[in-house]
Amino acid sequence: MITPVVPPSTPLGRLLPQPLVPAPVLRMADRDVLFAICVVGDSGRIADRTILAALGWESGTALDVSCRNDGSLLVEATPEAGVATVRDGYFRIGYRQRRRVHLFAGDRVLLLAHRAHRRVLILPPATLGGFLSDPLATLAEATS
Repeated sequence: MITPVVPPSTPLGRLLPQPLVPAPVLRMADRDVLFAICVVGDSGRIADRTILAALGWESGTALDVSCRNDGSLLVEATPEAGVATVRDGYFRIGYRQRRRVHLFAGDRVLLLAHRAHRRVLILPPATLGGFLSDPLATLAEATS
């Protein structure tokens, strides 16, 4: 004969080893912000058709690329002749700008774009490492 399975009569709160903590309420992300990861091609080529299309940057759009103090690159469309020009779904970052932020061919970069402001922020690996120092330390602690 099989004995019946009866759930315990103890309240759930006493069965759990820790008190129940309510989950934090997370704010909705800005729908105008887009994220992408891109591999830097030869000669500083940045190719992400989704981001370029979302910003309305078509072939021939002049772009201004500026180095920021935090090690990132800010890319904006400019009415004047810019440093870079969109061609067939990509643009190139100049050699000196890449060296200034320690960006090399083959590096993976995080692209943050804002539709309403029509800007892209390029975060190279060195910059991401600085921004993520606390989470990276947490990962190092968890593995040791």
